[in-house]
Amino acid sequence: MKIQYIAVIFVIIIMPISLVLSSYIQNQIDAITLQTAYDKNLISATYDAVLAFQLNTTNNKYSSISDSKIRDIEASVNTFYNSLNTSMTRYSQVSKDLEAYIPAMLFTLYDGYYIYTSYDNAYNRVGEGKDEKVQITLDGKDYKNGLKPYVYYSAKYKLQNGNIIVVNYTLDNEITVYGDVGDGKGYVTKSGYLINPNYVTDIDKDAKTLKYGEKDNNKVIIKPEKITEHLVTLDERGRATEGDYNYIF
Repeated sequence: MKIQYIAVIFVIIIMPISLVLSSYIQNQIDAITLQTAYDKNLISATYDAVLAFQLNTTNNKYSSISDSKIRDIEASVNTFYNSLNTSMTRYSQVSKDLEAYIPAMLFTLYDGYYIYTSYDNAYNRVGEGKDEKVQITLDGKDYKNGLKPYVYYSAKYKLQNGNIIVVNYTLDNEITVYGDVGDGKGYVTKSGYLINPNYVTDIDKDAKTLKYGEKDNNKVIIKPEKITEHLVTLDERGRATEGDYNYIF
């Protein structure tokens, strides 16, 4: 067989394999590029949502009230979708139904969390006047997006004496205990910081300080704390002012 025939057979075999591999590799590159762009847009939208929540709560003196807090979170959710919607139009023309592709958004706060997700507990009012009544449908066909009720970081415990108590936790070591702990006082609600009282010494009620630690050479002095936050604010002309601001509550 002439070498020309071998070369032709080699080209006939190798050329389709090369084309298939080239197309596969290019598809993988395009998929990774698109995934990287989507991840970047999600991170940017999440940052915008967190920033909007921080600004709203900082400038809202009623941010600790439940209804006001819910409005701040809903505004943060809208900021997230607006930011994501703006960035996604570069890659897709369909950008109005992004909620269907985001199963849930979690807002972790100091003593609990909110979940923004779809739920199926919609109700409609049917009838008029005295015949008006509420009709609840749970058929899975009328999902709506919104905030679910606030969930505390809580756990239920059974004590050695058989009593049941509930403990609410926070992001630091402050806890709240509900129930009958068996001290003869019945059902109580107690709040405080989770510390070992055996490690507390040198309590100064006037200065409001104490020492806390397991060993004498490893004790720390706990003093009254003034909570502050370092923020950058902008005026009407866009000029930035940076500084530390005290918490009102």
